[in-house]
Amino acid sequence: MSDAPPTPRQVSKSSAEGSEGGLASAVSKLLVLYAIYVFISGWSFLDYYFRYYGVDTRWLDFSIYDVLIKGFTVLFTGGWLLWPVYLILIAGPLIAERKLKNQIWFVLTITVLLMGGLWLVYTISRRAGEEKARLDKGNESTLPAITFTYKASRLQYHGKLLAFRAGTYFVHGVELIPGQHAITADPFEGSALELSLLRAEDLTDVMIIEHK
Repeated sequence: MSDAPPTPRQVSKSSAEGSEGGLASAVSKLLVLYAIYVFISGWSFLDYYFRYYGVDTRWLDFSIYDVLIKGFTVLFTGGWLLWPVYLILIAGPLIAERKLKNQIWFVLTITVLLMGGLWLVYTISRRAGEEKARLDKGNESTLPAITFTYKASRLQYHGKLLAFRAGTYFVHGVELIPGQHAITADPFEGSALELSLLRAEDLTDVMIIEHK
């Protein structure tokens, strides 16, 4: 039995292992936090994108998976300012923990970073959603084109497909395809609506062409 104190080498090794374990734990917590910010980004983008068309996102019933995917893709579709924000949100707490651990400044630093990051992620994603909606309302729209025959009038129309949910097509800019002879009154003639909600059972010959 020996009560000899640990050698400097043993102390150094133990300290290094503890440091690595603490770093791994901190990174794991930050990744969870990052997922929350990605969700906020996706929700903000989708909310303001569809709001620009007068659509409540609750009508579309997006899943958590849909929102997270959009939150990630925002980084590549107009939300490039999120890159430095996410970098600061990850690196900032790690640096602060090493330099200011167990100090009041550590708590204050983390609080400021989280609150500031939340506001920035929301604002940047909101702006990206609005800008994308403006683009898709114009001549350079990235929305897929849709053509269909409306059963009630037996006329063919075209427009831009905004979304399809629960058997309902959300179509922007429905217009009659020229050169047709109307058998009955055109239900869309003179309509000032930019967005039409059309039930799938009311349409035939639906064709969707993805934007290239």
